[in-house]
Amino acid sequence: MSNEQAYKTARDGTLETPDAIPESHDDSVLAKAMRTAFASKPSFVAARSTRADAVNFGSAPGERVLGGDNIKKIFSKIKATITVHDAVKVGLAGSHGGWGAANVDFTDADKDGTQVTQTFRVLVAWVEEPDGWRIVQSQWSNPRNAN
Repeated sequence: MSNEQAYKTARDGTLETPDAIPESHDDSVLAKAMRTAFASKPSFVAARSTRADAVNFGSAPGERVLGGDNIKKIFSKIKATITVHDAVKVGLAGSHGGWGAANVDFTDADKDGTQVTQTFRVLVAWVEEPDGWRIVQSQWSNPRNAN
């Protein structure tokens, strides 16, 4: 669905919320990195890798940003807030790679000051870099595609 349609349905309260991610009480380093990354927008920016091949896919068709520094720059300028909606799920892929999933509340003020929240399902790919776990790929999805 387009960003415009998703925002409109979020504002009028009809945008669906993704199915909850069950709490698994995962205390692994990667789960902690995932919870921290989506605790706030500054934390998300800090968790991003600066790798040139890092990518962020938005929820709208064709919406993508390439390059860790570009992603950090764009998210630093966005006025919205982000927070984890329920829980996170993570898994390892080898010894220095991993994946994560979370429902993330993205809240922004409309022109009239009304706070509008969209809950996205966010999927991420992690790489363990020398300074810790960093996001190299993220993909933000609305809970369903409108017909």
